[in-house]
Amino acid sequence: MRVAILQTGFLGDVVLSSPLVAALKAHDPQAFITLVVTSSKSCLAALIPGVDSVLSFDKRGADRGPVGLLRTGARLSDAAFDLVLAPHRSSRTTLLAALSRAPRRIGFTKGLGRALFSDPVPVRFAEPCRLEQDFDLLRAVGIEPVSVRPALRPGPEDYAASFLRSLGSPAGALVGICVGTHWPTKAWPPAKVAKLCHLLSRHDLVPILFGGPADREAEHQVQAEYAASLVSQGLPAGRTIATSVGNTIPEAISLLSRCDLVIGPDTGLVHAAKAVAGATIILYGPTDHRLHHDLESTTKVHLDLACQPCHRHGPRRCPEGHHGCMQGIEPEEIARLALAKLELSSTRKGLE
Repeated sequence: MRVAILQTGFLGDVVLSSPLVAALKAHDPQAFITLVVTSSKSCLAALIPGVDSVLSFDKRGADRGPVGLLRTGARLSDAAFDLVLAPHRSSRTTLLAALSRAPRRIGFTKGLGRALFSDPVPVRFAEPCRLEQDFDLLRAVGIEPVSVRPALRPGPEDYAASFLRSLGSPAGALVGICVGTHWPTKAWPPAKVAKLCHLLSRHDLVPILFGGPADREAEHQVQAEYAASLVSQGLPAGRTIATSVGNTIPEAISLLSRCDLVIGPDTGLVHAAKAVAGATIILYGPTDHRLHHDLESTTKVHLDLACQPCHRHGPRRCPEGHHGCMQGIEPEEIARLALAKLELSSTRKGLE
């Protein structure tokens, strides 16, 4: 069986397609699975166990517009897939599925889906978990999920080893902190990130900032707040937080896999950390914490304000103008949770 999964969304969407791959491989170990992603996510897709090939759809570049869509559709058609799954819910993805000419094309009934999918699947709006909704695509062909936990290979080991050597091979537990998000209202304020780093350092933990090239400004703000807090407490100036912000996705995955704990908002790198890090703490603001499964290794933090959740993926601006859902999360509480999770993790490691 030749299967294509069309997931041309954000980094987190690609990570969360890995349970679909696992279920397909469990059903048919000989299945040849192609993951169709945007060009910037190709390197991430290649780290998902069970993915046999990656097809890049540069929807904002070389494959932009009708010509690019037809060209990518022709590539899918030439590959002669038996089954196409479309968890990504856009008209462009629906058209790609139709252009693949696969005999079975399964996606949601949203928009063009009802007419262009061979097996249109209704969205269970009463089910808030996106992955559970995506599993309905598998169930349409008689396949049940085998795991809800995302899976990734850890990436280039030499990068993580080199990075940690540059820190002097720290003895304390490593705590990754993701500073940026694509949607501004998901971000935790830089002053609170800096305070958390200071609190963790007091307990001999080693905070490391994570983010992509677009998150460098957020990192600079965190470093500035951290420096100011040192001065205000009469501590030696010049110290900075270790940072890997701006590295490649595989490098980030490599270093995340060495972290004992990763903390950050509902964003792609944090969901990647669920696959490779020891534990995670996810801060939910405008988005619904029920969008993702509860995992034993993950703690969800949310304030349950009357205005939460306000958006499927996070608006550009807070509709209420106060951003209280993220402003109200205090670093002291996150530090307490971090220490508790690390102690629990250490206890479990001692029993294994």
